[in-house]
Amino acid sequence: MRAELSKVTSHELEMNSTSGGWIARVRMAVGITQTTLARRLGVSKQAVSAMEDREKRGSITISHLRQVAEAMGCQLEYRFVPMQNLNDYVYQHAESKARKQLSRLNRSFELEDQAFEHGDFESLVRDRATEYIDKNDQSIWDEV
Repeated sequence: MRAELSKVTSHELEMNSTSGGWIARVRMAVGITQTTLARRLGVSKQAVSAMEDREKRGSITISHLRQVAEAMGCQLEYRFVPMQNLNDYVYQHAESKARKQLSRLNRSFELEDQAFEHGDFESLVRDRATEYIDKNDQSIWDEV
């Protein structure tokens, strides 16, 4: 149990598909049975089991998670963790919109034999993407 507790306190307790969720994982790590947790929450053991099941399915409420966390001496942290740098994420959307928009323009220029050179086109895409970001243009989130 001590090794498991050190993982909990050092934030190394990782979630995986076999863990059964945070409630069960932390509960077992600190040595609290479902019966004891139920008593601390003022609910039945079956209610604790149902909460663990709802957590696994992703249907538990934040309020219930907070109550369970506090009953086990924990604080619930609800947060979004970016999968990539958010500035890069915004730029990718702005660049995608700029590229699609300028590609349409370039196709019509091709019909008149006035298409952009590759380097010029890429420079225009970067400039347009930067312009969208500088102006906080919300249309970068629209489908183009």
